[in-house]
Amino acid sequence: MIFQTSFKKKIVSIAIVGACLIILSYVFLNWFTNIELNTSTAFIESKSKNTHQAEIIISNKKIMPETIQVEPKSLAVWKNSSNKTVKLSFDNIPLSTVEIKPGKSYSITLPYKSDIKFSVAPLGAYGIIKARLQ
Repeated sequence: MIFQTSFKKKIVSIAIVGACLIILSYVFLNWFTNIELNTSTAFIESKSKNTHQAEIIISNKKIMPETIQVEPKSLAVWKNSSNKTVKLSFDNIPLSTVEIKPGKSYSITLPYKSDIKFSVAPLGAYGIIKARLQ
């Protein structure tokens, strides 16, 4: 009888400690992933002379040296070498202003993680450039 009571107490205490560890690990992992994963880096590769034909790659890795912090409400007007204006919006949220030169690669750090396509309007004509998770 005494053995059963102490055994039950041990099981209950182990269960309580295990539950506490699970909760603490969940809180820590949630905090850690929020820091690491709630930002995305968009890489713009200008593969042709026209900026609107560039390809945007979204990734969590910051590989490119030119990283521009994006404010969601700032204006996005991109100019290529011909000084043609290209407006870029991310999920209907304007991004920052940057000048893209042909044959160069740029990166923009987004304030949150997403795989939504970027819409580009060169000279008033709308087009979609690809955005994919890497």
